[in-house]
Amino acid sequence: MTMLSGSTFDLKRAHAAISVVRQLDLSRVSIDEIKVILAPAIEGRIVSAPILDPGTSVFRARIVTRPSHISELSHPPATVAPMGRVNRSGAPVLYCSASREGALFEVNPTVSDTVVIAEWKTTAPMVVNHVGYSQNAFNDLGSRRTHGSWANRPVDEPGGPEHGEVTDFLATTFVRRIAPGETADFYKISIAIAEALFAQDLFHGLMYPTIAMAANSDNVAIKAAFADQHLEFVKAEFFRVDAVREMGFEVLPLDVAKEVDNDGALKWKGRPNQLTVTQDRPLILTAENGRWVARDVSGCIVEPD
Repeated sequence: MTMLSGSTFDLKRAHAAISVVRQLDLSRVSIDEIKVILAPAIEGRIVSAPILDPGTSVFRARIVTRPSHISELSHPPATVAPMGRVNRSGAPVLYCSASREGALFEVNPTVSDTVVIAEWKTTAPMVVNHVGYSQNAFNDLGSRRTHGSWANRPVDEPGGPEHGEVTDFLATTFVRRIAPGETADFYKISIAIAEALFAQDLFHGLMYPTIAMAANSDNVAIKAAFADQHLEFVKAEFFRVDAVREMGFEVLPLDVAKEVDNDGALKWKGRPNQLTVTQDRPLILTAENGRWVARDVSGCIVEPD
């Protein structure tokens, strides 16, 4: 965790900037114009920036037929990268989640969709700024959480109550759900906020609550350069969605890949993960936190292979 600050914070100017932003006709302004207007609400803020340790797992899901190349699991090329909550068109980031479940919720599959969930681990410390962590933002999303972020790292604002007012505006604005049929103009303001918070080279990503999961998990948008250099492929799991529930999905595992060849082609096993049980390797299965866990006779967890 590192503490970062800017120039002297001016609460009066910050309030004036927020007032202007709230009244903007987003169809008539550009991202860069919003950033200029928003600047007084950013300058002088003090933040605690989490540093995610090497070996941190991140997950990304896609609704696709079974992919053949690892590039299909990563961020899109700049030539086809669409505008998103964090990025402009043509400026890709790798949108990831802290959990497999969060990644699946983000793509919102329907029955019979096939989905791949890829897992990577970081190979270097990842410095992330954050947005979306205020109680009002959690309330707006119907979250049950009250505090914390990835791995329960605190994301408090050390700058005092006046900084907290600005934090709450940024948080509630950034995580606002887009209504069906609403134009993508809203992304102009979320992108302006994101760029103001993590465009500098000292940040590798932007962390925020998983909106599709009512802020009960976390996402991180990772800069493409960091993702290309410091993410190590772990595995890709291929599923079919068999049912959609109010709070989750029923999926059928179809295949798994844990290796790629020298050209980046995924080496699919032709089967899902499975436990191997033999007479000389008995396993003990117990239900823990809603899932079955296998352990050997020494009590060590045995993962499917």
